[in-house]
This record gives sequence, C-alpha cells and structure tokens, in this order.
Amino acid sequence: MAAALATACAALTLSPCLAAEAQVGPGATPNASADGQKLGQLAYVLGVAHALHRVCSGPQDGFWYELMQRLIQTERPDVATRRQLIDQFNQGYAQSQTQYRDCNEASRNAAIDAARQGQALISSLAPPNPAQQH
Repeated sequence: MAAALATACAALTLSPCLAAEAQVGPGATPNASADGQKLGQLAYVLGVAHALHRVCSGPQDGFWYELMQRLIQTERPDVATRRQLIDQFNQGYAQSQTQYRDCNEASRNAAIDAARQGQALISSLAPPNPAQQH
C-alpha cells in the first residue's frame, strides 16, 4: 500500500488543479477494516478529483483516472474489493460532474478541498515514519 500512497500523496501535493467536494463517498466500502474504508474514501476523492480536473483541463485529461489505475495495480485487491473501489471512484466522479459543470472559483475551491481531504486520508493510511517517532 505504501507505494500507491506515496504516488497518490505526490500527485495530491503537486497537481495544480486538484479536485473535489469535501464529502467523502457514500455507499459501499472496500472491506470492513478501517484501512479498507479509508482506501474506499480515497477512491471516491480520486473520482471527484478526476471530474473536477477535467472541468478545468478538458475531457481528454486522464491524470486522476490514471492515478486510480495505479492505485488498483499497486493494491492488487480481490475481485470484490476492486469492484467496490471502482464503484467509489465512479460515485465521486458522478457527484462532482453533476455539481460542477464549469471551471470557476467554486470548482477550483472544491479541488483544493479534495486535495486536503485526500492528503488527510493518505496520511492516515501511511505507515508511521520511524525517524519521526524519536
């Protein structure tokens, strides 16, 4: 999970048009564990980010979609969990796509909110850094 989280963390911190409404995904979670739920929430936030990024960068932009693909490739979830992660991503995408149709201040602010939310989820999933524990 660490590699996927590092990738997501870097993308969340470096992308200029981060995305999303700050409501983390309703619906199914990848599994009953706390980390599984957070991973599902992260998938939702990535979906939101994908929709908002496309609003400002154009429909051809696949930055966040590709990041979601890398997350799934790195995690290698079982079939049911994979489906749930994809469903969460799609729910986030659909929510933002209907709510934000234009690139404007509201969509840019939603993108910043999503970046912060994604960053918090990633931090909560990342293993503790031994160097910081002394």
